[in-house]
Amino acid sequence: MKAIVLSVCAVLLFTAAEKSATIPTAPQGVPPMVGTAQLSTVNVEGKRPRRELAVTIPKVRWELTGRMVAKREWPKLDATVDLVTLKEESNPRSQLVPTQVFDLEGKQLSRSQVAERLSTKTPVLVSVSGKMPDAYYLQVVRPDTLIVVLGPRLGSPAPVYLPAEGAR
Repeated sequence: MKAIVLSVCAVLLFTAAEKSATIPTAPQGVPPMVGTAQLSTVNVEGKRPRRELAVTIPKVRWELTGRMVAKREWPKLDATVDLVTLKEESNPRSQLVPTQVFDLEGKQLSRSQVAERLSTKTPVLVSVSGKMPDAYYLQVVRPDTLIVVLGPRLGSPAPVYLPAEGAR
């Protein structure tokens, strides 16, 4: 009987150690935002139809209300949430790098796959850093969630917002 119990414990310990190795450690980089996305076709009279990607993300404002009296009363954290929709039109003449869409395995979707998967509102993680989100953030999303990568891509020059030090 002891041998069976020890065998079961050893198997459980080995399995737990194996599973703990797959849980990501502390995340790296900018966390993604959670939202929804939908691709639609916009028809403008006299022009070719164009596709428009609408990504909706929450804009959250936090406010600490009340007072803190240790062990008797803790302040309350109030949140106000507004939904913000960002729209991107497909424009082959644009100098901006187009948005990229990936599945949870990291495979970039083709235009036809994006059109099919985003024909209805779909849950997405939105990366504003131009990079794939850290695996840490992918462990709590639905299997059909897509990843929308916005912003500059790896290897792209960083945008310049201020003049160089000597040029001021």
